[in-house]
Amino acid sequence: TVRRAAARALARIGGEGARAGLFRALADDDDEVAAWAAYGLGFWCRTFEDKTVSALVAEALARFSDDRPHPAAIDAYAAFARAIGRCASAASEPTLVAWLDGPRDRAVAAAFGLGDVGSTKQKLLEDTIVALLARAAGSATSPPLPEALDAIGRIEHVPPTVIDRIREVATARLAEPGPSRIFAVRALSR
Repeated sequence: TVRRAAARALARIGGEGARAGLFRALADDDDEVAAWAAYGLGFWCRTFEDKTVSALVAEALARFSDDRPHPAAIDAYAAFARAIGRCASAASEPTLVAWLDGPRDRAVAAAFGLGDVGSTKQKLLEDTIVALLARAAGSATSPPLPEALDAIGRIEHVPPTVIDRIREVATARLAEPGPSRIFAVRALSR
């Protein structure tokens, strides 16, 4: 409980003074402590993007290498993915695209992380948009993931080569009832 409170406080205090403590907390055995550390590092990563993303990716790969459940009050995997996205380093986008192929909860976290990359950079690579559309459309082995459209709705301009595919996939997701339709609406606006 004390370690969780300390990691949460460091994440909220942030800045240069909290950075070393957040890096230490990132490796904590408790998923909630690590999630708060990831959150704080993602929020305060400016000027240290590459170092921060490298540490986040390394810890996430070590921590989530299996499919065991990670019970915590906050979703550690989502905290890591969102922090990697908020830092928007050169490694953020390809890392999160690779994570789209994981289980549904991890793919959703990666999609939202890519939305953070898109918000920060105001663009995504064309290959990233294609991967997001593939996951949003679904396949014979995986159901559609409407949250994958979030990242497309958060960028300023989309490449002309994917406009028709965005229209096709977003229209199909719009036809499905539920709160995830907002992602389709935002993607169609682009």
